[in-house]
Amino acid sequence: MTEKQFKELLDKYLQGKTSPKEEKILNDFQDFAISHSTASVFKNDDNKKRIEEEVFGNIEGHINKKVSTGTWMRIAASIVILIGIGTFFYNMDISNAIVITNNSETFKTTKLEDGSLITLNANSSLRFDNNHKGVRLAELDGEAFFEIARDEQKPFIITTGSISTKVLGTSFNIKETDSVIDVTVATGLVQVSNGVNAVKLKPNQRVEYSSMSKSFKTTEIDHNLYTSWYKNKAEFNEVRMVDLAKYLESRFGVNITFIKERTKNVQMTLTIAQEESLEDILNTINYISELKLTKIQTNEIEANFKNQ
Repeated sequence: MTEKQFKELLDKYLQGKTSPKEEKILNDFQDFAISHSTASVFKNDDNKKRIEEEVFGNIEGHINKKVSTGTWMRIAASIVILIGIGTFFYNMDISNAIVITNNSETFKTTKLEDGSLITLNANSSLRFDNNHKGVRLAELDGEAFFEIARDEQKPFIITTGSISTKVLGTSFNIKETDSVIDVTVATGLVQVSNGVNAVKLKPNQRVEYSSMSKSFKTTEIDHNLYTSWYKNKAEFNEVRMVDLAKYLESRFGVNITFIKERTKNVQMTLTIAQEESLEDILNTINYISELKLTKIQTNEIEANFKNQ
């Protein structure tokens, strides 16, 4: 949706002339965009000021009309969207996109029209246009695991914050948290870019992008550590304890302290079921490895060698 289309649609809405389809476009736009943020909002400061004046002038011209509370709430939300969203106006034609939201506390899997499978984590959302200027374009807010149907003539691009992830056909995970976005590849090849720099990832590689420093950090990992959150069980083969600790910290909200540096590199092979408790997993690690993991407080765990 361009800025001109948005203003015209908002003006029609204020006059009560929108069709049900146009109101759905506004509703879908709000549902996704109200929670989406980006560092660059308008083309420049003069552009932002002009649009603000035009929109507020538009609303001011209707101030004396009898308008319901719900309508004013919608208008207010539209202003927030306009002032809080940036490249969204220039990147995606909302009228051609579908919106998938997951406001539940569990994951949700959806099959897109191109055959791709998207598993959205809790409190996440995705917009998808199957044919946006010759590519498959999606915008993600939150976390999702992607299994992309291969189409060499039509790449699949996901924008998340200020980075884009481009693939032809592969499976990978994207997670956005505050100022960090991480991409983990399970199969295939993935390219991640911020518009200036780009990194290419292969299976069992992960990149962390800091929106503060505009930098990428790539590491070699077992992808299951970051792609198994929606599976019934996670299988780890010769995983290092330091990497397994990150998985446990993320899943259970705990902090694991290593008493000796060497304990970080202890490797093990194990399977963790979705229904297993933290205590069950700690007992398994203690049984199969040379480590002793001890829960010293509610959210604090110490890792050391046995008999030490």
